[in-house]
Amino acid sequence: MKNTAKTFTGQINFIKYLLRKPTDDKFSFCEYKNSQINKFLPFYLDRFLEFLKLYPLSLRQLKDLVCEYDFPNTDYYKVIFTEKFKDTSERGLFRSYQIQDVVYTLRLMLGYTRLDFILPYSKHIFLEFGNRKLKILDYGGGVSDIGLYFALLGHEVTLVELNTKKPYFAKKRFEARGKSLNLKLVDSTEIIPNLDDNYDIIIATEILEHFRKPLKLIDTFYSHLKNGGFLLNSLGCEFERERGGDHLDEAFEEGNSVEYKSNYNSKFKLVNGNLFKKMVNS
Repeated sequence: MKNTAKTFTGQINFIKYLLRKPTDDKFSFCEYKNSQINKFLPFYLDRFLEFLKLYPLSLRQLKDLVCEYDFPNTDYYKVIFTEKFKDTSERGLFRSYQIQDVVYTLRLMLGYTRLDFILPYSKHIFLEFGNRKLKILDYGGGVSDIGLYFALLGHEVTLVELNTKKPYFAKKRFEARGKSLNLKLVDSTEIIPNLDDNYDIIIATEILEHFRKPLKLIDTFYSHLKNGGFLLNSLGCEFERERGGDHLDEAFEEGNSVEYKSNYNSKFKLVNGNLFKKMVNS
């Protein structure tokens, strides 16, 4: 595996990537386009320009980053990023997230989009809730693609994130589209903020494997999810992800335990795929 940014072929391939269609599905394509600032541009090119405009990074810094990490949609970029998380202590992780913030943000903007996680379930969700305004909690949502999707439909969104530049970048994304974003920031991956509200939908995509005690987080989700509310959880009750870097061994140990699975299944009922509904115990 090598850094493709240093080759002419790699540079051409990245340009092609920025210009490609994100999906051939007609419904999903319309939703992708709706999330853009400039809907006349290709999807990933628009996201790239959005990053350059809203994130405090010079072109020289971006060039240096690409020279070290490769283009953000490549496997090499992901490998180098993961290798930076050598100190997995609570303080070490937070420090690594601070240092790697621009790398992580760029990966979230150009490596993929978390819109892929919500679109298969959106029709079911809105059939359930109808047209009423919803309260959404995007927990550890990074640049908050899914939160932005709901905000553009008129719903209220709160993002829980580490106190780095990334959540402020997410807030600028919302504001650039005339929407607001509530922020709840923490200084450790192990801190759960005080949630002073209950939510119709809680989004937990690619978060539990970063949390040393996922059972505690699941209990929090259950407590702050309204009766009949939905949890969008990319792991479900199965911890099946690659390990290493900021994917913590402690998370997998607890997440694969009988206690975790029993607790999860007693609180949430599978609706479809990664969508779960809160069970109300009598």
